[in-house]
Amino acid sequence: IMHEMGKIYCEEELWDHAERAFNESLRIRIVQLGQDSGEVAESMFSLGFVYTSRGDDLKAQKHYEGSLRIYKTKLAKSDPRLGDNFSSLGNVHHSLGNRDKALFCHNQAIILYTGIFGKHDEKVALSLACKGDILRTNERYVDALSCFTECLDIRKSYEGSMLSKESADVLCQMGLIYSTLKDNANAASCLSSAVTTYKQIFGAKHVKVADVLYIMADHFVKVDELERGYSCVKEALALQEELLGKTSAEAGYSQYCMGTILFAWNEFEEASKCFAIARESHIQKRGATHISVAKSNFYLGCICEKVGDLESAVQYLQDSLAGKREHLEKNDPEIAENLTRLGHVYCERSEWDSAVDCFSDCLKIREAIRDTGTSSQILVADALFDLGTALNKALDTKRSMQLFTDALKEYLRHLDQHHLKVAKCHSRIGEVYEKENELTKAISSLQKAASIYEHNFGAGEPREKEVKALKYGNDYAGQAE
Repeated sequence: IMHEMGKIYCEEELWDHAERAFNESLRIRIVQLGQDSGEVAESMFSLGFVYTSRGDDLKAQKHYEGSLRIYKTKLAKSDPRLGDNFSSLGNVHHSLGNRDKALFCHNQAIILYTGIFGKHDEKVALSLACKGDILRTNERYVDALSCFTECLDIRKSYEGSMLSKESADVLCQMGLIYSTLKDNANAASCLSSAVTTYKQIFGAKHVKVADVLYIMADHFVKVDELERGYSCVKEALALQEELLGKTSAEAGYSQYCMGTILFAWNEFEEASKCFAIARESHIQKRGATHISVAKSNFYLGCICEKVGDLESAVQYLQDSLAGKREHLEKNDPEIAENLTRLGHVYCERSEWDSAVDCFSDCLKIREAIRDTGTSSQILVADALFDLGTALNKALDTKRSMQLFTDALKEYLRHLDQHHLKVAKCHSRIGEVYEKENELTKAISSLQKAASIYEHNFGAGEPREKEVKALKYGNDYAGQAE
């Protein structure tokens, strides 16, 4: 009777009542039937379910392991309760970060379920989905996709064209993997199918719909399809504000995503509003030191620099840098980008020593994470150039000359000889020679720079060239144009 009462309480999600009922059931069964009876295992398994539902994974693990130990000796391999136990224990291990144990458990569940029900059963599909999620967390993306695809094939065999919520969840997971693998077409296809399925099941106004629309927006931003990204995030934000409230964490993330798109479109006033809302939302929901606050601070600093409010720019960028250093690895590219932007603001304020410190730290990171890819090599060259510029302004011409020379070598290795970054290096080298009164060398370097500018912009009037150089020389990624 106590066990049946516990099941009723579980249906009502009255977890404290369910725990008491199952504990009483367990006590009575141990006294009446002994510690190793199948009924004791049943009560222990039910307690594991209660603790899982309450988020107490350690207690859940203890009870699932206890029930599994008994079931292994009492049940035949054709009993599905053994598979249920392995599956539940696998989920707990995944939640606790014990991924190898989680994989073992789900593999056992798949073998048992397949032997009992055949390979086209929902329990097999569910365990494959859980296994795929673990593999995705382990960045074993190809193996994860294999599990998810097999899971969907099983479900399609009995769901037909009308997919279930569980199938939509799998499609969303697959979309995330394809996005990580930069497979734009498959990512968009999977995520779009997930949205369509959720709308069919829950209606257009549902949190699940908003969640996937946000994921789609984030993906489209990463692949520079900003129009599609804006369309998705606009719809996601409207749903989140209606269903969860304007100050919800979810709405904050969408505001941030929308801000990045508007920033890329140079719509700085509207972007600033989005980042300010996102920042306040994340401060309220996550705390002032959360990484999402640091990310919003970075863009707000960039916008303040753009509109000439350099004092606010420094403050936002310093706060952003502190937050990123607290939460990210010391050589994370985002920290390098933050240092670059802050260094440029210090340059605009003629605070050369502070700029040198920023660019020096940035260069250390760029060199530490340097790989054989062209973009990585160019970022190192950019850092060399930026540090050289600051040192040149600080009148350390010897070090700045070496840095400009090193940057020029890198640019010429990876870029066309007429690239604007090459011209900038020649120009800076010419300036250093001029300061050192080596005028012949200065003229030679400056003529090389002028030749590249004329190649790119034509032989117009100086003011016309200046306008063109500004138009094609956006510096916001810390680059040298």
